[in-house]
Formats: sequence, C-alpha cells, structure tokens
Amino acid sequence: MRLRSLIFGVTAFFCFFLAADAVAAMYVYPMVASLDDKSTRQLTLVSKDDDVQFVKVTLKRIENPGTPQEREVVSDIGGDTGIAVVPSKIALAAGSERIVRIVSMLPPEKETTWRIYFESVDKNTFSSEITGKSSNKDISTRVGVNIIWGVLLHVPPQNIVVSMKYRPGSSEILNDGTVRLQLKEIGICDKQGNCKWQNKVKTIYPDMQVILKDFTFKPGEQYKFKYTDVTTGNVKEITPEALP
Repeated sequence: MRLRSLIFGVTAFFCFFLAADAVAAMYVYPMVASLDDKSTRQLTLVSKDDDVQFVKVTLKRIENPGTPQEREVVSDIGGDTGIAVVPSKIALAAGSERIVRIVSMLPPEKETTWRIYFESVDKNTFSSEITGKSSNKDISTRVGVNIIWGVLLHVPPQNIVVSMKYRPGSSEILNDGTVRLQLKEIGICDKQGNCKWQNKVKTIYPDMQVILKDFTFKPGEQYKFKYTDVTTGNVKEITPEALP
C-alpha cells in the first residue's frame, strides 16, 4: 500500500465483514500524528456503539515511504521498536472514550514513519490475544462490522536537521537531513536574492531522492525552497546546495 505525499495524511481503513445483528461503531483521532518534544502523543478512541467493543492494536513500520518500494512491516509494540502503545488491547465500554498513549523510548537518528491499526475483534479473539491461548469455545460475542482504523504516526529524530541538495542539469533533489521536508515552492533567484517562485508540492523523507516533474535545475542558477516546517507548521525557506 503506497503512501501519497501528504496524503500522508488521513488514512482510515474500513474492512466490512457481514456477521451478526449489531453494527459496531468507533473512531480514532487524530488520524495523523507526530510525537511532541517529550516523545509522547495521545490518541482518543471513541465508541459509538451500544455494546462493549474489543479492540486490538497493531504497529507497522512504513519502509521507503512515498516510493514504489514502500511497504509496511509488522513490528512488536515496545521491544526493539522503542515505541510503546498503552494500552495495546482495549475493552471499550458502550458510548465511552479511551485515551491511548504513544511513547517513543528510543528517539531515532532520522525521522521514522509508522501506522498504528485499531481493529474491532470478537470477545474470544480478544481473550486469546491477552492469554496467548486460542479458544475452541463458540463465539458468544461477535463484531457486526469489523472496523480497522489506521493512524499515521511520525516519530521525529533526537536532533532535527533540515538539509536539501539538488543535482544541476537534472530534476533530482535529495533530502539529506533528519526530518521529512514538505516542499511547497521552488524559487529561481538572481544574485540580489529576488526569486521567481513555482509551485512544487512534494513530501520528501530523509535519504529520499525524488525527480520533480516539469522542472530542471540549470547549472549556474541559484535556487531557494519554501517548505512547511513539520515541527511548527510554519512556512520557511532554505537555500539548497548543488550536488557535484
């Protein structure tokens, strides 16, 4: 499943399986989250059902985001990932809200991207997830609609460095910083620093090289990039270096 630039935004997956009478209903917000300067974040899980819902949580790391090679890899909550989701198994009372806390115990050297799935399951599946034992009993409680929500999570690095480079004579730019860069515009500038700006919207992750459509960096020209700072939301400018 491929992420699209900051589509990277809202990602909710709904998988419907016909089952019993009642229709389970829940939702999670926010759907896109970044950890704060204390490496924590809270999500809110909301029930819109008349019955208890049983929810299991799955963590997946997104490798090569925004590229044809993108893929999701199931990861253990806690452990080597350094990411804790508390609680990771939830009995959500009818009509209630539940706070889920995300904590990064091992800040990465470069920003990483994850998806946290919240899935409604039947009572026996939920119980076996807790005990680690499967049950042969008849399922007495079954979810009417199997709902899966996927929250996109960005985990910032310990040290934030914004750095971009471009290759003259090509359309190639490289993010060699430690955080994703949400490119908005490219300025073609004269020696006095006056720039003519072109809209070029692209999200570029650390170590990622992209080819811009309908744009070529000319040797000898000077450029500036406008981008959205992912930590503050403010639009800033950076002067990229030319690659050899």
